[in-house]
Amino acid sequence: MKRLIKRYVLKAQVDKENDEVNEGELKEIKQDISSLRYELLEEKSQAAGELALLIQQLGDKFGKNTMRH
Repeated sequence: MKRLIKRYVLKAQVDKENDEVNEGELKEIKQDISSLRYELLEEKSQAAGELALLIQQLGDKFGKNTMRH
């Protein structure tokens, strides 16, 4: 009976330690995802600005070319 109780207690302790590790890993993954999200939003914003500038430059160039003809 004592061995059975001891085995149960040891298993419960190991399970608890594993749960704590998993919680820590989950928090780290959540932080990584959040960081990646903000990086992607920043890159998207920069790309949109560059695209707008290119569109403006193309418009200016083609606007000048159509006036010459």
